[in-house]
Amino acid sequence: MGNTQSTVGLKYESRYLPKPILRVFIHMLGPFFGNPVKPLLNYFEGNPYPRAYYHFRRDHRNPYDLFMHVIALVLQLGGNFMLLDSLDSIFSQSTSDNIKSYSDTLSKLTATIWGITCLLTSPTPIPVKFGSCGALALAYSYRKSFKSDWNNVLMPSMCVLESIIFDVMIKGRFAIQPSKILPYLAIRLAMQAFYIKFQGILKDFKVPINVAVLGTMFYQSLISKYGHREYLVGAMYLPLIAALTDQRWMYMYSIAYTASMWQGVAHKVSKEAPTLPQLGNNYSDEFAHTTFFPNLLLQSIYHSVTDGPPLSQMPSQ
Repeated sequence: MGNTQSTVGLKYESRYLPKPILRVFIHMLGPFFGNPVKPLLNYFEGNPYPRAYYHFRRDHRNPYDLFMHVIALVLQLGGNFMLLDSLDSIFSQSTSDNIKSYSDTLSKLTATIWGITCLLTSPTPIPVKFGSCGALALAYSYRKSFKSDWNNVLMPSMCVLESIIFDVMIKGRFAIQPSKILPYLAIRLAMQAFYIKFQGILKDFKVPINVAVLGTMFYQSLISKYGHREYLVGAMYLPLIAALTDQRWMYMYSIAYTASMWQGVAHKVSKEAPTLPQLGNNYSDEFAHTTFFPNLLLQSIYHSVTDGPPLSQMPSQ
């Protein structure tokens, strides 16, 4: 297990924005999801990359943990850009040509600004920077996937991960045991058949439902000490609501929390302490950790493969 020294209990003061706003911005919008504003907020509120990498490398050295985080990165970036594509499509449905011209704005701006942010981190090996930018470019290029079949193709394939998450994170197991997961998987697949059969049954009520969902996520993000309440709401309930209201964006939004809980599984079964709880609501650290995530993960893998410098030789501030 990595060094579990944390910043819990240390007084944290934000630099420019009130702490509740920072908390909501990180956790309500999906902790590891990106948007055009997040890298800019990280520039003003986030801590430096060397400090973020020290925290990340401390808690992500086990090969099994790193492999499971690669799965999380695929989910995070894929869900992120499919969500942005769904939001961009709102502009494309306008009758105004001027508004239609902005139909890809969120996706392009996010990919561009996030990519530039990854290129400018230091010290970061060049292959890591190119790897992160390549991952962002790939996610951007596949953002229009699962336009109409997300509920009967993508969601069923996620049932395996969701069953593992339930067994490890909710039931408290410390290993992935197929014999224990299979009953949950059978139940989840039966639920998925229900989701498919009744897809869109509540679509006429999606406006008030969306207001209620976003209001709930806002409130839970605001009051949650370490951002855990909205993780459960997002991973466990949003897929059902997305199916019943037939809203692709909401399901992609839920992946932010499913993937984050998958990272929790990775830490639990690999016996490496998770980083975010150790940061103790230090939002400068949280911004850096979640914004730089592609680089942090790929650099940790790079240093594991190339026998990079030991933790004791890395700057922690």
